[in-house]
Amino acid sequence: MSASLFFLAWTVFMKISTSILTVFILASVAGCSLAQSANEQLGEVGREPRSDKPLTDGPPSPGPHGPLSASDTNKDGTVTQAEIESFMSESPYRRIGLVPFFDQCDQDKDQRLSDAELVGVEPDHAFNGTDKNADGVVTRAEVEDYVSDRLYRRIGLEAFFELLDTDQNGELSPTEIETAHSTGQLPHG
Repeated sequence: MSASLFFLAWTVFMKISTSILTVFILASVAGCSLAQSANEQLGEVGREPRSDKPLTDGPPSPGPHGPLSASDTNKDGTVTQAEIESFMSESPYRRIGLVPFFDQCDQDKDQRLSDAELVGVEPDHAFNGTDKNADGVVTRAEVEDYVSDRLYRRIGLEAFFELLDTDQNGELSPTEIETAHSTGQLPHG
């Protein structure tokens, strides 16, 4: 092989190597920038994105009768057992109450939900509104405080429905719902 042919091959090899190295460096820098941006948006390394609502914002009221308004799918003013069952099936905490649900999610039993535990919560909005001090950590005490003014959050909708269904016909009539408001079992809004 002649020296000029060797020099030409070497020049081509170096240009290709330099191009590959440049692409690799640019991809690495872009990847680091994306990772850093994602971590800044998430607030910490390794945390998966949650719902678009932070832990400090509670759920909006679904109507004048709270979860009973949301359960009344045909909007006739009466909540049937089937309607409440359907509503409870959408989120497991609705059936049992938020504190027992917290206890299920607190796998290491340290009275707080770690990032790994929060990431595993389904639905991801279950603890929205509970982080009173806005530190990004949900504690059992905060959940207890959050549920203190809503009986259905403490005991769950299954027991709440049974409590309000005074004639035990499997339906909550407008009269039974209004009685729950007047006795303080169900706050307005």
